[in-house]
Amino acid sequence: MSGDYQRIVTEDLRLCILRVLAQDQDNQVNSSIIQTAVDVYGHRYDRDRIHTELNWLSEQGAVETETMASVVVATLTQRGQDHLDRRTVIAGVKRPGLG
Repeated sequence: MSGDYQRIVTEDLRLCILRVLAQDQDNQVNSSIIQTAVDVYGHRYDRDRIHTELNWLSEQGAVETETMASVVVATLTQRGQDHLDRRTVIAGVKRPGLG
């Protein structure tokens, strides 16, 4: 895959992860559920890839993470919600569409 294509896919995957977290009542989901949920958006990755992206999103301040046994529990932060609401831009995460 070309570098541009891989970047586009990665940015979209990160946006999908934020959307999954935002759909949960308490904005907190474990990586096993995230893995299954992003499959609905067309992203079929193993748990290691999901963990990698959650770590990256955590470094950007979009999520907080806690490791519990073999899963990572992620919580959407205000910064992550602000990106979803188009109040801020997190470079490396696809910008959500209007509406």
